[in-house]
Amino acid sequence: MCLKTRMWSAIVKPDDFRLVSGEANLIDYTPDRAHHYFCRSCGVRSFGQGQYESGEKFYAIRVVCLEDLNIDDLVNAPIRYIDGLNENYDSPPAEIRHL
Repeated sequence: MCLKTRMWSAIVKPDDFRLVSGEANLIDYTPDRAHHYFCRSCGVRSFGQGQYESGEKFYAIRVVCLEDLNIDDLVNAPIRYIDGLNENYDSPPAEIRHL
């Protein structure tokens, strides 16, 4: 799913996440141990919520869903690739040229 929907996200701790509006309009898709939320009106996948093997919880926010996102900030942000296809979230995939 992550490869097909281009899961470009910023990972934050629960204390750093705040959903401002639209909670009633979210659908929770849970194919694995993470929750993937999307809008029931338009289908946009806005963020996810999960837990590392260590038990630490996190939110994965799709950066393209952030309001007032400055493109320069996005271009200059550090990138870390994770191998979600093989559920190896601590390592990058062997090939990243297509990402």
